[in-house]
Amino acid sequence: GTRQAPDHALLSGSGAAGEQAQKLDALMQRRQERPEADPQYAEASILLARSLQLLGRAPEAAKAFARAIELVPDSPQLYADYADVLVTAADGNWTPTASAAGAKALALEPSHPNSLWLAGSEAYMRNDFRTALVHWEKLAPMTEPGSEVARIIQQSIEEVRARVGSDATGAPARAEAAKPAAKPAPAAASRVS
Repeated sequence: GTRQAPDHALLSGSGAAGEQAQKLDALMQRRQERPEADPQYAEASILLARSLQLLGRAPEAAKAFARAIELVPDSPQLYADYADVLVTAADGNWTPTASAAGAKALALEPSHPNSLWLAGSEAYMRNDFRTALVHWEKLAPMTEPGSEVARIIQQSIEEVRARVGSDATGAPARAEAAKPAAKPAPAAASRVS
């Protein structure tokens, strides 16, 4: 039931996948029938949303995340997941709702790793390379050194820098680029793994 431990039979496309899909449909029906006063209702809503996301059912997952956020309105992770699934449902495009969800996640926790990644990705898609660079540079020290995630983030940072030069706005580099770099902020307690 944890997000980190998906049911591999469910994701494998094996003959059991149809049976698993039926179980998920039954879970969705039970979740809709369960009274909202039940303290486990929020947990079930989150589980449903993440299950739908893992199954690639982005439009349904988006609706489920929206319901989960109504129940747990202060979770940066839920807002980040909601933004992510909205972008997936929109074929990789950032909709206004996805942008708002990503911004809310970052506002709730400015150093939330997934939110930083998404904020940088959205800025990159808007060709706002300076903002993308700020978010990704803040995220980089939170990753496990040498990990695949760290390499991806570093490649993204290098791509933005190479694409726009040292100014990161697309304009030619100015004299201020020669100023010494500010000391990097200490790594946050959170880590991307």
